[in-house]
Amino acid sequence: MIGREKKRLISPGSYLAVAALLPFVGSLYYFVFAGDSLLGRVCYGLVKGFTLFWPLIVSYWILKQPFPLRQDSRIPFLRSLVEGGFVGLTIGTVILLAMMTPLGALARDSADAIGGKVDDLGIRAHYWAFALLLSFGHSLLEEYYWRGFLFAQLVTRIPRYWAHIIAGVAFSLHHIVICTQYFNLGWGILLGGSVAIAGILWSILYQRHGHFWGAWISHILADLALMYIGAQLIFP
Repeated sequence: MIGREKKRLISPGSYLAVAALLPFVGSLYYFVFAGDSLLGRVCYGLVKGFTLFWPLIVSYWILKQPFPLRQDSRIPFLRSLVEGGFVGLTIGTVILLAMMTPLGALARDSADAIGGKVDDLGIRAHYWAFALLLSFGHSLLEEYYWRGFLFAQLVTRIPRYWAHIIAGVAFSLHHIVICTQYFNLGWGILLGGSVAIAGILWSILYQRHGHFWGAWISHILADLALMYIGAQLIFP
């Protein structure tokens, strides 16, 4: 009985549950409770280190599998990048057009709070360097983790549509935490939760292409659109 319980506790599902939820729990601490304290910055760094190393630990030392898992694809690599670029341009266009709706007024009302966070981080004078690092580097880390690891593992264990939904929702959770710091709870959940749609689109690209590079191109373009809006808000 004890052996069976131990086996259940360390099942692959347990490792994937940790992967899906720890970034969300970490964001609650470093973004809500700890704020700009030293512990908050340490927690942020630990969470990012976790997203970098946890897929490798689980794949090579626990599941004894190669990483990243390869998906079957008949799409040429260049075509996958073009498809990713098209999806990214579409998402970016939707983001920019949203600024012409009441959402734009809502974002402008939050400009002071967003600018204050930029000042707290000390990046106002280097905004575009930060924006490019986030758009290219951080998006790569997220694609590596959420699509290349979490979705790729889920889709081998549960029906495909559930893998898309669970990975997309898990990806959106820490974005909800961030959005609720600048908008009221309802809008924060709506805006942060909409990231799940992008996550599902990117996991569809991942499965279609057999790798996350096309999704990464799409993610870059979406983040650049958001960084452009951020610049409009903090440098009016």
